[in-house]
Amino acid sequence: MGATVSFWYDPADPTPTVGGRTLTGSMGVKDNRALEDRADVVTFTTDPLPTAVDVIGTPVLELAVEVEPEHADVFVRLCDVDKRGRSRNFADAMVRLDPSTPAGQVRRLTLTLDPCFHRLAAGHRLRLQVSGGSFPRFARNLGTPGGPSDAHDMRPQRHTVHCAESRLVLPVATN
Repeated sequence: MGATVSFWYDPADPTPTVGGRTLTGSMGVKDNRALEDRADVVTFTTDPLPTAVDVIGTPVLELAVEVEPEHADVFVRLCDVDKRGRSRNFADAMVRLDPSTPAGQVRRLTLTLDPCFHRLAAGHRLRLQVSGGSFPRFARNLGTPGGPSDAHDMRPQRHTVHCAESRLVLPVATN
């Protein structure tokens, strides 16, 4: 079956937006370390790269995930982690899950991240973040059928990532 990693997303304390495509002062490339320290964000990080890697195109994440309750979102982000540990975003994606899939059932998602041209320098690491949202860039998912006007009725959401059934397809340049 393979390893799993779980985290809770709480709409009363939503995972905040840090950088990315926003129209606010926090837009663009930002250091994500404080975000990655939150309990509602899980990360997967490579070893230091022996040579530079040029990511050219549209990364795709095939993610196997269970959520409970069935009303939930998944936000993913790729970051470049330099030799000093700074984690800087360069592509991300978000999906609101179809609530017709029963809670606790493994969903096989395909998330298409932002098209990019990004060089990961030799010695840097590639990091994937997975969380339940990015607020206020995306409206928080309340974990219930209601909309934002029903904020008094919120349910935390448990996400379980099935690692062995997930993979990142990274378009890279070849020499």
